[in-house]
Amino acid sequence: MIATITLNPSLDRTVIVDGLKVNESNRWTSVHHYAGGKGIDVSRAIHEMGGQTIAYGFIGGDEGRTLEVKLDEEGVPFSFTPIEQETRVNFIISDTRASQQTIINAPGPHISKRELGRFLKKLRGIYPSPELMVASGSVPPGVPIDIYYTIVQKAKSYRVRTILDSAGQWLEEGIKAKPYLIKPNIREAEELLKTELPTEEAITKGSS
Repeated sequence: MIATITLNPSLDRTVIVDGLKVNESNRWTSVHHYAGGKGIDVSRAIHEMGGQTIAYGFIGGDEGRTLEVKLDEEGVPFSFTPIEQETRVNFIISDTRASQQTIINAPGPHISKRELGRFLKKLRGIYPSPELMVASGSVPPGVPIDIYYTIVQKAKSYRVRTILDSAGQWLEEGIKAKPYLIKPNIREAEELLKTELPTEEAITKGSS
C-alpha cells in the first residue's frame, strides 16, 4: 500500500470559458469541482491503476465535506484529520479557445497545535503499515516549516520509505531527514541548490 500526505488539500473549482476577456464580463460554459492537492492526485492515480492507497491530510468545513464526497465518488480511500477552519478553495479559469489556464491558489486554513498533534498521532496508527509514503505539496499556516522533516523521521522509525515532493523552505528542511526520494521540478531544484540548471549536464551534476 502507498499512503499519501496532503497537508494543504483544496477543493478545486474549474471554470471553463470560450475566450477569456480581461477586464470584461465573461460567461462560463461549465464549472467542475475536484478534490485537489499533490498527494491526493497521487492517491487518485494509484487507485485508477488498481493499486492500494489511502490519503491523509487536514479537512474542514463545508468545502472539506464536499472534497470528501468527491473522493468517495471516485472511490479513493482517505483518512483526514478534521480541523475547525474551512478547507481552502482554489480557482482555475480554463480558456478553451486560447488553450490557457489561470490558477488562483488560496493560502489554506490555520492549523492549531492540537490539530497537528492529532494528525501526527494518526500517522503513528497506520495499519497495515504502507510500503511507501508520499508527502507532497505546500504547508498551511500554523504548521512548522520542519513538518516534512518530522514526517520523514517518523516514517523511518516505522521502516517506511518516503518520497518528498515540495518546494522552498519545506523541502530544504525535509531533505535534512534524508527521504528515500525527492521530486523537485527544475525551478524548485534551482531554488534548492541556489544555482541555475540550464542543461541536462548541469541537472545531473546538481543531483549528484
